[in-house]
Amino acid sequence: MSKLIKLSIDVTAIPKDKIKDHTNGKKYVSIDCWVNDEVDRFGKNVSLNISQSLEERNAKSPKVFCGGGETKFGFEKSEQPNRKMHGSEAYTAVKEETDDIPW
Repeated sequence: MSKLIKLSIDVTAIPKDKIKDHTNGKKYVSIDCWVNDEVDRFGKNVSLNISQSLEERNAKSPKVFCGGGETKFGFEKSEQPNRKMHGSEAYTAVKEETDDIPW
């Protein structure tokens, strides 16, 4: 079964030296996509970074993060992160839980 991950990429975060010309005339950048076990402060569980060369990894160069996203469809319940509610979702859940309190 297919799986869907929705992503957003900050193209301004891509270093120019990482954009490679291909023989077909197009330009490409190699990106690593990480599906994390926990969500970040924005409720997302996928992060993107520019792929590193072996030399960069051996030198422990910092990763250049260029975007993120979330798993959307096709993932088993066990593969879904424990999403915390944000903003109006949290307010609605609290309101529903406390509607029957007599005070």
